[in-house]
Amino acid sequence: DSILALKIATGELIPTWLQQQAGDINGDGVIDSADAILILRLAVGLPVNPPQGAGGSRRAAGSYTLTAGQAIGLPNQTIRVPISIDNASGFSGADIRINYDSSILTATGAYTTSLSSGFNINYNIGSSWIDVAMSSSANLSGGSGSLLELEFTINSSAMLGSSSPLTISQKKLSGQYGEDIAWESTVSGSNGSVRVLGISVASAKYSGGNNSDIGIFRASSGLWAIRGVTRTYFGSSSD
Repeated sequence: DSILALKIATGELIPTWLQQQAGDINGDGVIDSADAILILRLAVGLPVNPPQGAGGSRRAAGSYTLTAGQAIGLPNQTIRVPISIDNASGFSGADIRINYDSSILTATGAYTTSLSSGFNINYNIGSSWIDVAMSSSANLSGGSGSLLELEFTINSSAMLGSSSPLTISQKKLSGQYGEDIAWESTVSGSNGSVRVLGISVASAKYSGGNNSDIGIFRASSGLWAIRGVTRTYFGSSSD
């Protein structure tokens, strides 16, 4: 079962001896998205070996770069961060681990995009990482863009102005015959980050009257502006 293989690939499920023997379709000693691809192809009657003389591991692109996106948000906010691919051709599976700062972020999920809408996907969340495995029965044919989206909640205790790196610590792309793309192509990763916005908004009687005012605070310098008292924000053009 392809979904079962993806669960084993992310570590959500520890396989029995029998499952390990049955699920390692390409015989490389591990169960990952490559095996999920082959299981899918077997299920729909597609060949699991390339046509004779076709050179099944021949790649349509000489290199692949996975890029974690950049995002900003406030404490308690849920955000999505794209993991993009610069050339979506010649592969039909991916196994990716993203590390992050768990004092700032909590991972909550991983989702396909319009580019990968035909893929099955599974994820497993650890103390400071999220593993994602995804597979399809046929290679993507081209294009570029967001391959998947990771979902995080910014912790309520996250310090304003702090930032968590999003580090692509493990990555593997697999072709439709279970081959490792890195056998003949370069697969690299570019890290991203999530930054906690350095301002907060609070209501209190800052002006000394009977009515509450809206105050905006910058973590680095304290009070920034009060609505109705200061007519402009004392910030820079980047705020």
